[in-house]
Amino acid sequence: MARQPIPKQYHDAPKTLGTKAPAGSRLASLIGQCAANSAESEVHMGLCLGSMLGVENAASVAVFTSIQNSRARREIVFAAAEASLGEDDLNVLRIIIDIYNRLDGVRTDIVHGIWGSISTVPDQVVWTSVKQYSNFLINDYKMSEKGDLTYEWRQEQWLKICSLWKLDEIELLIKQMDLLADLLRNFHAYLRYRQDPAGKSAYEAILTNPLYVDMLREKS
Repeated sequence: MARQPIPKQYHDAPKTLGTKAPAGSRLASLIGQCAANSAESEVHMGLCLGSMLGVENAASVAVFTSIQNSRARREIVFAAAEASLGEDDLNVLRIIIDIYNRLDGVRTDIVHGIWGSISTVPDQVVWTSVKQYSNFLINDYKMSEKGDLTYEWRQEQWLKICSLWKLDEIELLIKQMDLLADLLRNFHAYLRYRQDPAGKSAYEAILTNPLYVDMLREKS
């Protein structure tokens, strides 16, 4: 999911930044999918918490959803896991949480990013963070007030804060988020039915999930 600096051949090409993703565009569709698909992982994370606490009811869901910070949510789930799971199951969840951490950071960049375009690069989009773009605007205002604002300065600053992101990579992230939701769904099913065939089947699905396999290999 690596974003790339703006290549030199595009430095003088017409570009935009800070505009809304055009309605009906592929980018707008991907941002929407990214925001929507992440909700399923949150649902199953909350259900896992209830299972580990032994209180699968509206109260456990209310507690989980009342925590707005995603990092805090993961921490409370893992704290419950440490108190209720055996070492093998805890290690499985640890891998899942590591995957979650990695994807959630990129998801945040996509959903809360500032977007733009370069007219000659149709299959990639310009991206920067809210923080970087805000600082860029503040400095732009100050330079303008002093009468020091130039095209060259603005161009230099723009290139410092911006990067290119392939639309295909954003689409791949969304597919990975679906696989993460599968992991959490199956972990919840395993917790509920671990003594039954359904639980064993869910456990096998975890172990063969491509994201899980790749992360396990990475940590080996």
